[in-house]
Amino acid sequence: MVASIVLSSSGARAQSQFATTSQRMPIYKEQDTSSQVLGTYAPGSKVRVKPTSNPEWMEIQFSRPVKGTSVGYARASAFGSLKRPSTAPGAAAVGNPSSGSSLKKYRGTISLGADGVQAKPSAALVALGEASASVPVLQFRAKGSYFWSERFLAYAHVGYDSFTHINEAAVKTLYGSAFEGMAGVQYLVMRNRFMDLMVGAGAGASMYSVSTLKALTATSSLVGLQFEIPRLTVLVPLFSSLALELNAGYQMKTLSGVTVVTGGTVAEPETVLTDIGFGGLFGGLQLAWVF
Repeated sequence: MVASIVLSSSGARAQSQFATTSQRMPIYKEQDTSSQVLGTYAPGSKVRVKPTSNPEWMEIQFSRPVKGTSVGYARASAFGSLKRPSTAPGAAAVGNPSSGSSLKKYRGTISLGADGVQAKPSAALVALGEASASVPVLQFRAKGSYFWSERFLAYAHVGYDSFTHINEAAVKTLYGSAFEGMAGVQYLVMRNRFMDLMVGAGAGASMYSVSTLKALTATSSLVGLQFEIPRLTVLVPLFSSLALELNAGYQMKTLSGVTVVTGGTVAEPETVLTDIGFGGLFGGLQLAWVF
């Protein structure tokens, strides 16, 4: 089905006319369907159009700049038959593609933000000084994603984890920090003008340092694998090319390494092999740039 529009003369701009769309219509940055999509007009939108030297394309004129340009282009074939009404409709503001619909054809995102994890420690971590049911961990993230098809996208993120937890019962303070990296795949479950919903999973590696302070000081240097199963992402448009990214899911880390114990009655540093696991629900916000 092709969209049909109704044109009316307008003296506000030479050779340009008002048009009312009857179907969603993508607007391209150049006269090429492979060029950047500036946005999509919903059915019933009033736009200002102007013929181009290429009969296959029509120029779309915006009331304000969209992604750095005041004009875009639509395929002439998408307009269907053109009808000029006997009475011109009243003047109406010429709209721009909505920020929500501007997400319809984005190819990827770059985002910055933070997640919070309510991690449940393994028995080995409890032995290091943590006896509570969970440890809150703050994770700072830089993330990128890219669609390789209509529905599937690849994502990757790097970041820094940090936590400080006081175990009052054991009179110990537990510190932890880490550098991590992860990559995964997500599937686009739902897309509308208000949001995109993706679900998927990822795997990666992390390098942790965990310390406990008491009469004995234990410092653990750990490396291992981490997983996000599942990872849910909701992308909500804000304005222009910015969007709010909400992430949630379940995260697990399996870490192994060496713990060095010093202080107290230990004459020489004691080295033991340590396995530490984290697992818990995570959620957070990131500010995303869509392209």
